[in-house]
Amino acid sequence: MSKSMLVLWSQSLLLVALLVPANRADAGTLVTVYFSGTASGSSTGNFSGAFTYDMSEPRASLHTFRFVGTTFTHSLVYTTDLTGTKTGTNLTCESFTITTFNGNFVLVGTVPKSPATTVTITIPTGVAMSATYLPGCSVFPASPVGSTFKLTGGYTYTGNLTRITSCTYSLPAPVPPAPPCSYVYTCTYPAPCPVYACPPRQACLLTRLFARRSRHSPCW
Repeated sequence: MSKSMLVLWSQSLLLVALLVPANRADAGTLVTVYFSGTASGSSTGNFSGAFTYDMSEPRASLHTFRFVGTTFTHSLVYTTDLTGTKTGTNLTCESFTITTFNGNFVLVGTVPKSPATTVTITIPTGVAMSATYLPGCSVFPASPVGSTFKLTGGYTYTGNLTRITSCTYSLPAPVPPAPPCSYVYTCTYPAPCPVYACPPRQACLLTRLFARRSRHSPCW
């Protein structure tokens, strides 16, 4: 490859890299954010937890992403002195909505379902976030000033979220591939064409013609 072609190729790759949003990973990537903090107001004790969301969830409206069902993974777990550890994944943590408006990342989910408790996590990111794509780990500061953790409904608790202890990327569990098609061969004399179990195929006319001409010629 000539030197000029190499330069052109490298410039094209650079352009593609610049067009990809800086805070977005590959479609289908799961983001897991681990957090901790201390109680505020009349609540007592510390709290910790984590939430996970699939970045490929399409927006419900500008800056709003509403997870429903099992198509796009979402989960939420937290531990407080009041509640112990509560966990919800997909259907067991809905409603589950993320908004990314005005530099604030806000997650609202329901964990546990009984007694139904609404969890609201608010994290000021300090950066503008896309209105159409969920952000990646780069928007979450290690010490998110002004972040809060709140439980309402079945349990009541308020706290200041003081640390993002870590943020990781992962991929959803792979879907098992479909079993391969099996082929069933039958041989009578004269030999007919093979019978395919999956997928069905039309009769093999040419081989049937040659089979008539020679009783000893196999169909395949």
